[in-house]
Amino acid sequence: MAEDIIFINKNLDEPVIKTKTYTISNYSFAILSVIPNVKANIQILINDDRKETHEVYNCCIEGEEYNAWGNDDTYIEEWIKNYVLNSPYIKN
Repeated sequence: MAEDIIFINKNLDEPVIKTKTYTISNYSFAILSVIPNVKANIQILINDDRKETHEVYNCCIEGEEYNAWGNDDTYIEEWIKNYVLNSPYIKN
């Protein structure tokens, strides 16, 4: 019998401001699901030079962008790279 994992969110009495600078040097991605002729769900991991993940994005490519993908995987690789470079996490 599988146990469900339940996350419980609690507030701190006082917020803590934590600032740390990372050098983002790479990313990895996985195509999580595809609905043919409709869309693909993608997960992108933003990593530092030690391949430690600092941010995770779940995104969806659909519509004209999905249709442009076709059989050319370099298209989706460029789409993901542009998504990463234009993300607020990278720009801050």
